[in-house]
Amino acid sequence: QMGGHVAVYSEAGLGTSFKLYLPPAEENAGEAPTPAEDEAHGARGTETVLVVEDDDAVRRSARRALASRGYTVLEAASGDAALRLLREHGGTLDAVLTDVVMPGMSGRELADSLLEIRARVPVIFMSGYTSDIILRRRIREGEWILEKPFSARQLAELVRRVLDGRTGVPQR
Repeated sequence: QMGGHVAVYSEAGLGTSFKLYLPPAEENAGEAPTPAEDEAHGARGTETVLVVEDDDAVRRSARRALASRGYTVLEAASGDAALRLLREHGGTLDAVLTDVVMPGMSGRELADSLLEIRARVPVIFMSGYTSDIILRRRIREGEWILEKPFSARQLAELVRRVLDGRTGVPQR
């Protein structure tokens, strides 16, 4: 997905070596955007977003990216945990960011269950799988999809667009 490749060399009795070749990182790719950049891209907010992701590192990264831009972030490691949290959470919920493929309840099943608890809450699906896999998991046309890996800026911009109800935003 990133334009790299893997070279494998193996000899019986001697072992195996793997070499990973990745393209160079963009200059300043790891730096957080400045407040002026955030404002220019409308990526800040005060709304509440629920992040549902079974991978702890991805969930923490998404939380940090959104919280650093002013959002209130709720977290859950599974669909079941998300539904329990929402039943207990008395405050507002403005959007849900959920992985498509998770153990137990899938992101699609979570989105369908949300309709019973919090109707009309926009759902953004995130996935590291190809479009064919996503379609087989029943992501409906017109729903928001964020492909992994994504940057903090990409995440914040998409969340802002979804919350603003903007149209014409690419689904991938």
